[in-house]
Amino acid sequence: YCVRGFKDHLRERYSPAELRKQFGIENLETHPFAEINGWYKANEMTPLRLEGQRFSDMSRKRAFDDIFIAYGRSLKPDLILAQWLHSYQPLPRNDERFMLPPDLWAKGEDYLWYCVGKNEPTLQMRYVRGAGGDRSFSVCHYESVKIRASLAELAANGGAPMTRYANFNDPESRQELVRFFRFMKRHDDVYHASVMAGEAVLLHPRSQLHQGRFTDAMTAFHAVGDRLLNDHVLFDVLPDDMATPDRLARYSRVFTISSMPEMSAENYAGLSRFEAPPTVRVSASNPRNGGVWDIHFVNYNRKEPAAKAKKTGFIADENPIAVSGVQADLVSPPGFSITKVEWITPESPDPNPLPLEKASDRVRFSAPEFLVYAVARVHLAPGGPKRTAALAVPPVRTASAPVLPALPVADPADPEAGCDPTACGHVHASPVAVNYIEDVRAARKPARR
Repeated sequence: YCVRGFKDHLRERYSPAELRKQFGIENLETHPFAEINGWYKANEMTPLRLEGQRFSDMSRKRAFDDIFIAYGRSLKPDLILAQWLHSYQPLPRNDERFMLPPDLWAKGEDYLWYCVGKNEPTLQMRYVRGAGGDRSFSVCHYESVKIRASLAELAANGGAPMTRYANFNDPESRQELVRFFRFMKRHDDVYHASVMAGEAVLLHPRSQLHQGRFTDAMTAFHAVGDRLLNDHVLFDVLPDDMATPDRLARYSRVFTISSMPEMSAENYAGLSRFEAPPTVRVSASNPRNGGVWDIHFVNYNRKEPAAKAKKTGFIADENPIAVSGVQADLVSPPGFSITKVEWITPESPDPNPLPLEKASDRVRFSAPEFLVYAVARVHLAPGGPKRTAALAVPPVRTASAPVLPALPVADPADPEAGCDPTACGHVHASPVAVNYIEDVRAARKPARR
């Protein structure tokens, strides 16, 4: 059954000449397959294994659609559906949607659900939100200690906070869970059906992943993304194969995995700026009813337990350290002026109006001290300068960019290391930071059917 399906998949996508050239298959009907790969294997991928993973991911999606979307909704038209998938950070090789084209990625599913491991998942959450078109999502973070931070990072990035690993029977954990969800319920207009509202966008290199350039592409993505996070840039994430001119037009700046060489000289001209420690993350959203620009702040700073200290394994070990002195210098959204800014936190949920300093199209304010999570509700009124995006798409590179500092592309002990890429047949990682915009444009060309 699987072999027949894989052969049909290859037959639909490739001509006999292409099968011979790309996979060494002389006769598809009689060709014996030693395996049909269904999982990304670092440093072991070949063109055929990569195509096998594409087939496996598409087959899983078809099976889900047949059983749950087609049959399930024939019985119950309003059936709410999602898949529980995995995407461990920072290199999510186990994503079951890894090779799906944009038109199949979560098609027909109501919300998104991922397990993301124990590392900070901010970039992955922004990718899920962008790829899912602002659909609701949640992530399982395997976190039983940093409960406040786990709740906050999801709320700040458009997700639904999950409490799977929070011990509700622990009184202190329960107290914070109740406090946070009461806060979200009270300020439902901040979260319900909100949409991402960054000033800049970072393109996720999904087209590169589909070509097997996984380690280089994702390492570069995290290098640029972490820099933007640490520099407190209000940015969204969008897959490059969804980055149409219309989608990019609303952004003042576009960053890609080829942006790193210029980041050292970057001053983020025309963007809002924040003075805050690197333990603070900022993000932006718009509520469904408009009229407000919500700026979210998440503070990860905490007192780490001593190495030999007795640990509870619960929220008592979180020990967040409040942050003070955060300064915001906002650029009014095009066509709007900022009328007031209100400050809310789970610990102080009543809106607190902040003093503002206005200058031209910029508004500055000092943020009150907060523990882990806060929202600045920036109220807008029509009017103000109608600026257009200064740069919708980065200029095309004509010179090679330096190879980014990266995780090892291949294990030196692996038999692939050092082989001849023109003859070995393996999928070799390439310096994807070079001429990336050309790669994005090429990825937009329709695939041959």
